[in-house]
Amino acid sequence: SATCLTSTGANCLPVAPTGTGFTHTTNGAQDAAARAVDISTSDITGVIAKTHQTATTMYTDQANAITVGKLSTAASAVGGAGFNIPPGAAPGGPVAGDYWMVGTNLFYRDNGGTPATQTIEIQSNKNAASGYAGVDAASKVLPANLPDVSAMSGSVAAAQMPALIGDVISAVGTVATTLAASGVTAGACVKPTVDAKGRATSCDASGALQAAQFPALTGDVTSLAGSLATTLAASGVTAGTFNQVTVDAKGRVTAGINPGVSNTTAVTVTGAVSTDQNLMSITLPAASLNLVGNLWESYAAGIYSTTTSGAGAMTFKAKLCTVAGCGTGTVLTLATFGPTVAQAASATNMPWNIYLSIATATSGASGTLIPAGTLNVILGTVPTASGALHVTQTMAASPAIDLTSQLFLQFTVADSGASANDSFKQVVGYSVPLN
Repeated sequence: SATCLTSTGANCLPVAPTGTGFTHTTNGAQDAAARAVDISTSDITGVIAKTHQTATTMYTDQANAITVGKLSTAASAVGGAGFNIPPGAAPGGPVAGDYWMVGTNLFYRDNGGTPATQTIEIQSNKNAASGYAGVDAASKVLPANLPDVSAMSGSVAAAQMPALIGDVISAVGTVATTLAASGVTAGACVKPTVDAKGRATSCDASGALQAAQFPALTGDVTSLAGSLATTLAASGVTAGTFNQVTVDAKGRVTAGINPGVSNTTAVTVTGAVSTDQNLMSITLPAASLNLVGNLWESYAAGIYSTTTSGAGAMTFKAKLCTVAGCGTGTVLTLATFGPTVAQAASATNMPWNIYLSIATATSGASGTLIPAGTLNVILGTVPTASGALHVTQTMAASPAIDLTSQLFLQFTVADSGASANDSFKQVVGYSVPLN
């Protein structure tokens, strides 16, 4: 029967050709227009030479591979795919480059990985026990699977952030970071040891701080910045010597007084002098009376003697002065006792004494006092006879005097008698605080 080279029945050969190949020619030249060869493999022996194949012709059932050029299939279309690998059984000895289908899985052989045969996963295998891991909004990327930064674009959402470790740490799913602790306690660090990353890893609290680094101290002890010279803050007391002090909770003296100031050096004045003659003086330290509500008690005692003409009327006074002797400065008469009834008879060593209480009404450089007291004097000739009592008249607070300074309590006497042989002697005087 005839063998035809086209499906139209043209170009038929009356006798089947033999040999290793043939060409279809027109007028002695190869016909490049041929597009298909409808020749059964049972009618042709051998292999069509590469030089006899057109670039757009696909030949089926060829025993050998095309070794030159690239194999291209028809483009896929709605009617079907341009290339198909039907499912079957896995080959017993696949070689690198083989592809095959088994069931619904597609395999290829690369001999380079483990295993040598790789499975091309399908969507239904996502997140399966032996399938590939899917990444979505509910899952995280493991640190080992993070790509190089140079291969990434855009930003990773906070929810996909893994936990950072090392020098900077964070929790999973957050971008809030924390610098890892370096091992030191937070606070001022003296002589720190610093690592290569600039972090203080230890502090040396030994040794002494240099004066230039010393801060300014405030409070009970003060100093200037950069100096070690310290000053104890003033407590409010005036510097001096005190017999009685007030202290605060820190043991500092905040006020001081000198109770029990006394004078035992006897003073005697003679002659009948009608003006004030100084007897004893008691020195009161500065600020002794400078505390509102303070109560002081003062005492003076002595004797007097007269001749046959008598001593006449006697007047005793207690004065407070800013200058010793009360000749200058501020002179304040606290109390006046007398004049007494005239002593007309001769008498020897007749006793007298004065009790004087002093209360501080107002303090300061213009302080005021409220004095009150009595004079008891024997006006007879027998020392043990009953005395005459004279009481000072207290109407209001005294005139102003500087209670912050040192003061002098001066006792005086005046005699209206005519005898130059009369004498007055003070033996003792003292002042003590009562509170």
